[in-house]
Amino acid sequence: MKELAVALRFVCSIQFWRMAVLWTLSLIFSYSYLSIGGLVSSLKPKSYPRCSPQLVRDPSTNSNPTRPVCIITGATSGLGKAAAHALSKNGFYIVLVGRSSDSLSKTMEEIKHGNKDAHLKSFLVDISSAQSILKFKASLLRWLSVSNLHPSIQLLINNAGILAASQRISSEGYDQMMATNFIGAFFLTKLILPLLRSSPVPSRIVNVTSFTHRSVLQMQIGKEIVFGNACSGSRYPCAHIYEHSKLCLLLFSYELHRQCRLMDKSPPVSVIAADPGAVDTNIMRELPSSLCRLALLGLQLLGLLQSPEEGVNSIIDAALSPQDTSGVYFFGGRGRTMRSSALSYDRKLAEKLWAVSCDLFREAQLDSEEETSQLISKSNRSKEHLKTNTNNNTTTYRTRPKTFNSGTNRRFDRRPPPASARDEPYFLPKLLFSEVGEMKRYSIHYDQRGNSKGTAEVVFKKQSDALHAIERYHGKCLDGKPMHIELVGANIVNPAIVPSPPIHIGILRSPKAGFKRRQESFAFPPRRRPRGHGGRDFERSQGQGNFWNKKASVEMLDADLDNFKF
Repeated sequence: MKELAVALRFVCSIQFWRMAVLWTLSLIFSYSYLSIGGLVSSLKPKSYPRCSPQLVRDPSTNSNPTRPVCIITGATSGLGKAAAHALSKNGFYIVLVGRSSDSLSKTMEEIKHGNKDAHLKSFLVDISSAQSILKFKASLLRWLSVSNLHPSIQLLINNAGILAASQRISSEGYDQMMATNFIGAFFLTKLILPLLRSSPVPSRIVNVTSFTHRSVLQMQIGKEIVFGNACSGSRYPCAHIYEHSKLCLLLFSYELHRQCRLMDKSPPVSVIAADPGAVDTNIMRELPSSLCRLALLGLQLLGLLQSPEEGVNSIIDAALSPQDTSGVYFFGGRGRTMRSSALSYDRKLAEKLWAVSCDLFREAQLDSEEETSQLISKSNRSKEHLKTNTNNNTTTYRTRPKTFNSGTNRRFDRRPPPASARDEPYFLPKLLFSEVGEMKRYSIHYDQRGNSKGTAEVVFKKQSDALHAIERYHGKCLDGKPMHIELVGANIVNPAIVPSPPIHIGILRSPKAGFKRRQESFAFPPRRRPRGHGGRDFERSQGQGNFWNKKASVEMLDADLDNFKF
């Protein structure tokens, strides 16, 4: 009876009738367009053949060619799993991305059972979480650095999507359906784009959208839309938000296509939208089960319902279409394309969405595209790139703790900080690596809760010292947070000709605190500035202390951090 009552309440809502009427009409329109196009030559949709993927050859080495790498989000069920099955048979090295480790393991076993030659790798990622995506990027780079593959990506399929029946808020404050269907795809694409651009063979992005975008007749882009808070009312507008998320993904696809054509060198990264149509998957699992069965039965009677193996054809068509194919909308299988809604081609709307999304991207502190590009340009397969110089007499090897995070929450008040404050987070790497290398530069930022996170760069004069430091400190926990250290590369310079640049340490600010570094040492207590400077701010003057003469270790710094919560 309870399930029946829930179903009746849903039937009485606008969202149900929007799905039942507008979505069905949008689907019928799409297939009718293809049918009419087959009869009228002027409206005939353009079709593209499938091409075999190219093996990846590193032009700088004579190594054997390797398989192209394909990342698929939402790969543990439905269309994602079907795409992984199909593309593994086409020679791709499949990287499965999902939220459940059990589902990932089960999917890998099923693919291996059907294709013993399949090459698979799985990563546990929550696409609705910006921090989870950032961790995935770091894990992906580490995996590429130790594998025999070229350090690049050839195909990214943004397939993850949900249809939520009730509102849930992600860890960053977004509506979870919007975060999964669009924001996560945008963030992941921005982070992976340098790896796609560094591919020696043409690379591609396929965004899996939906015919439901045709139900949106007008939309004003703003943070409310992207956050998923634009529609008001007592009931959660699940249909509206799903339609908006798929239209945003389509607008993003066309805008990224235009930017890649303008900015990328030949061949640019191609961007394609793929619409699988109505497919029998578990995407409606949160809706009343009786209504779901009724909807699937109705679509089946109309001849519009497909199995995942049939619906995935449009995605595979998009993934394997000729390399110059970009900015098109695949629908209906057999390599066919068609025009999406008129609103999806609005360039001003797409540009505004791009700007808003990039602002959110920067706010989430995921804008590491430049760092990734530098990592790729400085590293080869072993992540060591040696520059030759006829006048060289010094070789420096650099390592960088990638996510140096102390995790200590700082609350500043009128009391002077204790002596242990001298080893605040941005001094910890300096102390830790003082025995084996020279700290060149480091940075730190704070989140809204006052937790710190930063990076550091250490220079070694011997490669063996750099490798020893990585072996000694990589994965070591500092205040409960592991340090991730990578070998960035090697620079061979002549100090007599190219003097080392001075180290400039800027102002380190956060919503909760800020510091201005004067010298290597400090005097206490801090001097508070007057109010009205955009938050609390402290200035520390010169001084001397004997703390720096101590021999640092992870355990010592951990113990000192426990006393540094004031």
